[in-house]
Amino acid sequence: MVPSQMKKVDLQQWLMQRGITWEEPWLRARLTEEVERYRDKKPMVEVVAEEQGHKVLFLPVHHPELNPIELIWARVKNDCGAVFSNSTSFKEQRQHLEASLKKDITPAYGTKVYEHVQEIEEKYWQTDLMMDDEIEIEDDEGPSF
Repeated sequence: MVPSQMKKVDLQQWLMQRGITWEEPWLRARLTEEVERYRDKKPMVEVVAEEQGHKVLFLPVHHPELNPIELIWARVKNDCGAVFSNSTSFKEQRQHLEASLKKDITPAYGTKVYEHVQEIEEKYWQTDLMMDDEIEIEDDEGPSF
């Protein structure tokens, strides 16, 4: 349960069970802060995966170009958007969506998208390495003005 939704007594019990000291006069807000400070904030999917011996790798936020499904979905939306109008029924939209997925999204296309994402990722790595080298040079020589 999220600490902000817990009762004061539950917050106190949570802290006690973990051997974390708290003071009787603390208000619920202070207890919530303390629980937030110590609780494991991993997403549930990560906890379950780790229990099974796996590691979840998260994609960086605001970088859809590094997420293959975003590129695949963009192609399907583009295909569907080209034929839809205000008079297209929901049934027709769904049929076209399913047809687009079957026609355009093949294993070969998925491989192509995945390779494209890998190329973008490699370019980002190379840029990071160049920037890291520049920072090292500046640190050794001082700032270049």
